[in-house]
Amino acid sequence: MACTLAAQCRHESTAGLIAVGALVDNAVAELDRMTQQNSSLVQQSSVAAQGLKARAGHLAEAIDAFAG
Repeated sequence: MACTLAAQCRHESTAGLIAVGALVDNAVAELDRMTQQNSSLVQQSSVAAQGLKARAGHLAEAIDAFAG
């Protein structure tokens, strides 16, 4: 009886550890996906900011032409 109970406890502990491991793997994969997505968004924001800076420069030149 004691051996059966101990074996059952070991089996349940192993199953629990496997389940926790799967949860950790899923969490790490989700963090990786979010990190890659954030990196892409940062790159897109940088390109947009550079474009806005260029447009602001052109606008400043146009204003100077009218004011000048």
